[in-house]
Amino acid sequence: MKKIKKESKLLIIVLVIIAIVLISVIIISLIKPEKENIEIQNGVATENIELKDVEFSEITSSYAGGITTIRAKMHNNSNKAKNLNIEIILKDENGNQVGEMRQNIENVEVGRDKIFITGITGDYSDVKDIEMRVVK
Repeated sequence: MKKIKKESKLLIIVLVIIAIVLISVIIISLIKPEKENIEIQNGVATENIELKDVEFSEITSSYAGGITTIRAKMHNNSNKAKNLNIEIILKDENGNQVGEMRQNIENVEVGRDKIFITGITGDYSDVKDIEMRVVK
């Protein structure tokens, strides 16, 4: 009888530890920020960013014909197709907001690359930082 109680207590302790680990993983994933800042040098981002398991790489900013264009390659790292509503905030060298745009991105397929292109009227070629975040 004592052996059964001892095994039951051990099983309960193991289950409690597993529950704590699972709850911690869920909380950490919910706390993960849904916005990222990137630095732009000579029209090219210095790093990649990830929003909702979609990686944005090869990010560029260019100005032509009165329009500033932001372009990036997207790659879905999750296990299901993604639809995102992204807000892009353009900032100057002092971190002040100088422009803002939104873009809906639909059907970023699992494991496949997709090109993201959006633009804003005006010359924002002096932008030094871009903040991207998911809008709900």
